Formats: sequence, C-alpha cells, structure tokens
Amino acid sequence: MSGEKTWCGLTLLSASPLLNSTYGTGHLFKAVGRNGDIVATGSSAAGILQTNADSGRPISVAWHGEFQYVAAVAIVAGGKLAITTSGYLTNPASGDVVVGWNSEIAAGSGDVARGIFDFATPPRWAVQSINLDGTFTFAAAADLSAATGFAVHISSGDYVGNLIQQPDAVVITGTVSGGTSIGKGLGVTQVRAGDVIVNGRNLTVAASGWFIQATSGTLVAGKALAASAAGNSGGLFNAMLNLATPHWASTSADVTLF
Repeated sequence: MSGEKTWCGLTLLSASPLLNSTYGTGHLFKAVGRNGDIVATGSSAAGILQTNADSGRPISVAWHGEFQYVAAVAIVAGGKLAITTSGYLTNPASGDVVVGWNSEIAAGSGDVARGIFDFATPPRWAVQSINLDGTFTFAAAADLSAATGFAVHISSGDYVGNLIQQPDAVVITGTVSGGTSIGKGLGVTQVRAGDVIVNGRNLTVAASGWFIQATSGTLVAGKALAASAAGNSGGLFNAMLNLATPHWASTSADVTLF
C-alpha cells in the first residue's frame, strides 16, 4: 500500500515462548490474545504480534491501523480477514469475527501481507455478506443444527409452533440440542421461505418456524427484500425483521408493503 504506515499498539506479557521470527511460519505477525499467546479465533484476539519474546517477557501487539499479517489461504485484494488456526488470517465464514481487510495487493497462502485492522470493534460476518452485528446467543433445546433461517422461541429453544406464537429470533448458526446457537431478531438477514414469497410483501411466521406472506389477522414479523429462490418455497431469501415489536395485520396495507 502507498503512503505512511501507522498503527496503534499495546504491550502484553508473553504466556509462552514466542521466539520464532521466520516470516510466514514463525510467530511474528500472527494473532495473539490478551493472555499473551497465539489464538485461533477473532473473538479472543487482541491484535497481531509485532515482536518476539520469551515466556513472561513483554511483547508488542498491534490492534488498530495498517500492519502485516500471515495469510493461511489465498486472499483477494481488499478481501475481509478473519483469524484461524495458529494465528493465521483467512477469508471469513459465516459467524466469524472480521478483524480487518487485505490491502490492494492479493495475498497467497503463507504470504506475509499487509492489511488494515480494527480489533477494538470487529463485526461478525455471515453468508451473503450479511453482517451479524446485533446477534445474540441462546441455548438450543431442540436439534437446530439445520435450522438456519427458521424462527424460534428463545425461552423454549425450539421452533415456533404456530401462526399466533410470537417468534423471538431467526437462527443464524444452529447447534444440536444443548448447544449454544446464534440468533437475530432485528435487521436484515436470511430467512426460510415456507411458501412462494413476493419481493416487498410483509411476512409472518408459520408452524415450525417457516416464513410466509402475511394475511389479515396474522402477526407481521418483517418484510421480504427479495422473492424466494426461483419463485419457490423452501429456500433462503433476504428479509428485514422486527421481532422485538411485531404487530397484528388488520388492513390491506399491512399485508402488502410497509
């Protein structure tokens, strides 16, 4: 990248020997946590290691600005960055914490590349580039491992049962019973079509958590921002949700457009 390179850093105590300075395979420019050791997830990362040190000695960690990192895979110019195994940086998958983006020069697997980072307020990332800010976790009482896009009750940890039950969230990342799932109740995300959906129509939730078009007397939970895939039911489509304060449809305006 052209221009002056600036970054903000902090000093931590190394929790283990971080002495390998070999570019690409050593400890330098890998992600570290506030515990002073290499980490594998963005949620536990404090920044990128800038200096080597033995266990118990101070290390310099960059947390904001433009600095070097090590790519685990090929990353396109301008591509978003998430943390993976052994402190490497990679392309984000659904639910990953995005800590920065690559420079205008593409990086290859194992390359020491440059990126722009912010470890203080990193957002989450989802399929279709939908931001996961505003999501929350809840305990799954049922098997929700295949429940992405379905509406659930947080209190029961299960699918919505019928048209008059008020949903609390749409599943972003589901788990088996007893696991911790991720849900979202407000904003733009993908939901599961229980019928043919027309772009722009208001939505309600049917039995088993499917989203269908609202009709008079149903609970309006959001608005379709796209038609269901190929005009058919069963697929995921983008919607704007307000599960915090839904309202009952009572007029023709309530069942067409906001």
